[in-house]
Amino acid sequence: VAASEALDPDPGNDVAAVTVTTIHADLAVNKTVDVAAPIVGTEVTFTVTVRNNGPDVAEDVVVTDALPSGYQFVSASASTGSIAQDTWQIGSLSAGAVATLTVTASVLPDGDRVNTATAVSSTYDPTTPNQDTATTSPVFLADVTTAVSAPDTAASGTTVSVTVSFANLGPHAAEGVTYNLLLPAGLDGVACVGATCTYDA
Repeated sequence: VAASEALDPDPGNDVAAVTVTTIHADLAVNKTVDVAAPIVGTEVTFTVTVRNNGPDVAEDVVVTDALPSGYQFVSASASTGSIAQDTWQIGSLSAGAVATLTVTASVLPDGDRVNTATAVSSTYDPTTPNQDTATTSPVFLADVTTAVSAPDTAASGTTVSVTVSFANLGPHAAEGVTYNLLLPAGLDGVACVGATCTYDA
């Protein structure tokens, strides 16, 4: 109060003040995958780490981590909090504290491979959005074997058959298969017989 027409018997209380304390928590998210180029059909493990860089407690921390279409969920576990479908409820996270989530998934033949985790808190965070992404580049595996059979001896001028057979032991289809068959000198008039057979000497 700067002035009053009436006498102020207690001028010492003419000034009042309040102190506003700002509270904020800086969350940081890190996401990794154990195998960057997994074989289709095998399992990978994603690890999500959430750290509170402070300076205050982060309240009501929630992480969303939905698996994209390129994976099938297998299992999940967390160092704290609870997991329900694609949501990880951490709760309170003290300054300097770290929480970890691991998600194991099977790699599907196709689909989206970009996997993103996002953390939010009811406490003010000056550095949003808090998220990180892990991506895989799956590979297909085909074990192709081959065998060649032919007569041990043949008379000059006769026709012999050289049979080449292939097998794909899998687990996936083998695309663009080619084979180099080096015939010995003295074999003429080669003809290739087969539904998908071409021969270039």
